[in-house]
Amino acid sequence: MPKFFLEHTFGKEFFERPQAEIDKDFKAAKANSTTDAYWVKSYLVPELGKIYCEWDAKDAESIKQVFSKTGTPYDKITETKIVFSEDFR
Repeated sequence: MPKFFLEHTFGKEFFERPQAEIDKDFKAAKANSTTDAYWVKSYLVPELGKIYCEWDAKDAESIKQVFSKTGTPYDKITETKIVFSEDFR
């Protein structure tokens, strides 16, 4: 299944909210994941006010369908290719 990155810009104030509120947003993404679009993990960058989320999905449209249910905004969805450093030993 292809890998995708979602980029979200929330602003620094997003990370200043109580942890329970932040967790609620992540739980919504997990709860709305499907076999066609599955959230793997996220990288939080509070000083930039950004979150980068890794997804396994059959296509970008499948991820868009998940976010149409959650109402969570995102900037862009990019298909990625993975290179493992261990492949270059």
